[in-house]
Amino acid sequence: MIGFMQIYYRTEKTNEMKKAMQYIKDNYNSRELSSYLESLAITNNMCIEITDKYINSIYSYDMMAGRCYIHSEYGAKLFEIRNDLYNSDKKEIYFDIKATSDSSRMLVGALMIGEKNDVKAFVFLNIMLEPIESTTTII
Repeated sequence: MIGFMQIYYRTEKTNEMKKAMQYIKDNYNSRELSSYLESLAITNNMCIEITDKYINSIYSYDMMAGRCYIHSEYGAKLFEIRNDLYNSDKKEIYFDIKATSDSSRMLVGALMIGEKNDVKAFVFLNIMLEPIESTTTII
């Protein structure tokens, strides 16, 4: 039962992240994007980073007080994730990982807006997967 709950929670969070990525992609040049991103970050306790193709920050929101995987190691993780995405045959990737600061489980998503030869931006989202693990520990 506990394993099922963890899988279900991760699947739900991944689906939420995919919907957010699609919205960001569809509305990248919209004036309303900034307010959507702020609401997304606050509502989901999510870290967000949008960069240009060189990883210069365009938009950043850290909801985890320095515990975000995407904001760790002074941006070095962004380069790693960007390179993984760029070297894959996909325009978006998702993975869960243990955070470097406290070993919390995180779900990370990355999206490339544009084509490999004409990247407009990279979008990085990061959310905690810990709440379900804490709950299942109690059960």
